[in-house]
Amino acid sequence: MQRIVSKAALICTTSMAAAQKPYKVFRQLAKAVMIDEGGTMTLAEGLYVLFTMQKEGNNYLNAFPQHCRLSTLDYFKRTSVACFVLNEQLRIADGQFDIAQELIYHDVVGFKYGPKSSVANHEIGREIESWAVSAFIDLEPSNDKLYAQCNKAFDLAIDLTANTKITQKMLARFRRHKRVADGRWDGPDDAADDWGAATTTQAGDGSWRTTAAPIQAEEGSGDSASSAVPTW
Repeated sequence: MQRIVSKAALICTTSMAAAQKPYKVFRQLAKAVMIDEGGTMTLAEGLYVLFTMQKEGNNYLNAFPQHCRLSTLDYFKRTSVACFVLNEQLRIADGQFDIAQELIYHDVVGFKYGPKSSVANHEIGREIESWAVSAFIDLEPSNDKLYAQCNKAFDLAIDLTANTKITQKMLARFRRHKRVADGRWDGPDDAADDWGAATTTQAGDGSWRTTAAPIQAEEGSGDSASSAVPTW
């Protein structure tokens, strides 16, 4: 792989891989670095691409723990680095970028889907959908675009803890609110959702931690939860 990287004109990696061999050698020689999806990447993650992280033993140290509130894209904008924010979706099919546009890229003016984003141009996706609806006859579109799979994930969590050696302490649930994405999270929040009650508190280092109520199995399932599920 190192020989391939040394001959390549362009390398595409994840932010984590860019900081490791053999890709970090190419990064040091590259004439330019492009960061895609910078609006959804925290500044701490973006710095993996730009700088070599400190390392202690076999563990990388996050030298930028206080940078997580600002996205990489916002940081570059504020420091006058040239940023190109496309307002036309050239790859994803019509409708599939709506949630990301609403929650993350809502400040992009004049957003639209490109001519190749029509469903007719996504043959593989249509084939997968045709197979899914034929293989699972009770499969129906969700009325909630954002939380379409939450109930399924809940059932899976219960099944995993009931039929495998996986314990609830090994599971974590991620909760994200629009006000967090907007940088408008201004205090602890007590919320209730399909998973039960959840309490969000702020730690001394400024980070937020949410602890959910124990998962309770449905009646007749033969399983019940006894420990809280830590969530972030």
